[in-house]
Amino acid sequence: MPAYNTQPMPTPKPALYTGDQIALVNNAASDSGVLATEQVAIAPAPGDTATYCTVFNSTNQAVQMQAAPSDSASLYASLGSSIAAGALATISCAVPWVRGLFATAPTTGSLVIYHG
Repeated sequence: MPAYNTQPMPTPKPALYTGDQIALVNNAASDSGVLATEQVAIAPAPGDTATYCTVFNSTNQAVQMQAAPSDSASLYASLGSSIAAGALATISCAVPWVRGLFATAPTTGSLVIYHG
């Protein structure tokens, strides 16, 4: 799983547009030891006042989704309750940057975010 990207811009960082999805954790069995996932920019949905994303956590650990108004590790704050292992949740992404934060690094499964 890609770890949180600390490189300054213009280092490319993923962006999600309506209908896109990305694995923040692709396979925790082989990409292990990372607590903060790579950050992604969420593009606002045209004409919508709120942008929603669906997160599927098939890992074996709960994840806390976080968001920030700009891409700085110190600005990330919780988007609500943790998403349990094996659970699906819809989150409101009011600010453009989103990442997942695990208290314990997962060892199985994936974490996928869908922009919808």
